[in-house]
Amino acid sequence: MSRKIIGIMACTNKGVIGLNGAIPWRYPEEFLHFKNTTDGQIVVMGRRTFDELANLDLLSSRDNIVFTQNKSLLKSKMAENIRFISSLEEFEKLTLNPDKKIYMIGGAKIVELFLKNDMIDEFLLTKIHKEYDGDTYFPLDLMKNWDSECVDTREGYSIYSYKHKN
Repeated sequence: MSRKIIGIMACTNKGVIGLNGAIPWRYPEEFLHFKNTTDGQIVVMGRRTFDELANLDLLSSRDNIVFTQNKSLLKSKMAENIRFISSLEEFEKLTLNPDKKIYMIGGAKIVELFLKNDMIDEFLLTKIHKEYDGDTYFPLDLMKNWDSECVDTREGYSIYSYKHKN
């Protein structure tokens, strides 16, 4: 797949992205940024992220591609806009709407997989200013060779745009 893929996630400065299967902070404006950016687009995620977003009713207006090893999910057809896949090879063979942007939205295993395989072209990473306890982390070390620019700062967080260094 030679399409541009944009990462979009949030983490603390130490890389925390989750605690007990949920995001440990609530910043409604930051959540709205995520919703507005990905609305009507293609989102790629892991199954745990899918479970959390399904609980928040965030899937209906997006084309959802979900990585899972759960064999029963791989065979299921939940909705027209949800596809379950098990590998990068399968992802690369998908036929996706060329008029829609592709966003990789996490979680930890999927972001690491995409970054290590050099599949992300740009990353919109929200840095939460306050530290939170967590058990799931963003692989910040994989972003150290990217150029970053702060594109927005709000109370409690800043949004950075990361691009590969030339």
